[in-house]
Amino acid sequence: MPDTPLGPAAELILSIEPLRSFAVLGKLLRKHPPASSDYCGMSYRMLVPDGERRDTLPVEAAIHAATVASFLFDDIMDADERKPDFGIDEGRRANLGGALLVATYKLIAGSDFPPDVQIRIVGEISDLLLEASAGQEIEASIRDGDRPNDDPEATYWKVIQAKSSQQVGRNLRLGCIMAGRPDMEERFFEIGMALGDMLQILDDVSDALYRELSPDWRATGINLLIIFCLHPGNPQRERFARLFEHATSDREAHRECREVMIRSGAVGFAIHHFFDRFLKTRKRIESLEGLDTGPLLEALHKPVRPLAAGFKELGIEMPAEIAGSLRSFA
Repeated sequence: MPDTPLGPAAELILSIEPLRSFAVLGKLLRKHPPASSDYCGMSYRMLVPDGERRDTLPVEAAIHAATVASFLFDDIMDADERKPDFGIDEGRRANLGGALLVATYKLIAGSDFPPDVQIRIVGEISDLLLEASAGQEIEASIRDGDRPNDDPEATYWKVIQAKSSQQVGRNLRLGCIMAGRPDMEERFFEIGMALGDMLQILDDVSDALYRELSPDWRATGINLLIIFCLHPGNPQRERFARLFEHATSDREAHRECREVMIRSGAVGFAIHHFFDRFLKTRKRIESLEGLDTGPLLEALHKPVRPLAAGFKELGIEMPAEIAGSLRSFA
């Protein structure tokens, strides 16, 4: 089967001469398409009329390079056997991650945005990477026993918003920075944070209910459904905890854990958070007067569709307001 063609952002990254010596980089860029940088271009195009736009590709490529570097470091710390390493060891992955970080700033310097805007772009991407690293450190230090985790749900939100949600929020804000619209930065950032939360919750549900031997089964603090099941107030906590100890090595224990999640209300708990953010974010988007909000509304509805398909498969009725929103935006 032929490789998926590289997008323009990936091609621009690969055009940097020293990066061509990294044989696996093309495969890695295909594995991690530039999803988060798409939000940057989306908000910029919403705010700047067609004839006045600058070329955003160098900035989108810079974000792509920084995001892939962050994924490399994250994979090294997680030691996730599901993620292919393309035959390179941790040292070579760290070296490639460092090279991509340097390329990030080279790409921004090559853009045609004014120097003061470039400085703000660098600052925003730097904050994104620092937050992601801090989130990864919190997660790893809890896993290694170096940090107490007295409030697992509060820790969960802190970690996922640092590692995942802020990537969407900061990318939408980057589009405002490039557009010279400081008045819109916080509004787009809040929309992006909520959308990032939704994407993470959807990933949690998929990890817990559909995927095999997820890293979440080895670390209790990074999946909302597992946190719910291990809460002291959950009447099925003791049974789940016993099963959970063997979930990575015993498929029957894994299956029973999933059944407990459904029966105990863990799935409903996660979905409540998902739909709460969906409804509030839709109102925020609809309040952006004078802008073509179609692309943002499409991004908001996109993660709801696979959830709706899963509900249908399980015979669960979608909440009427959510189902109506999906129909009106089909």
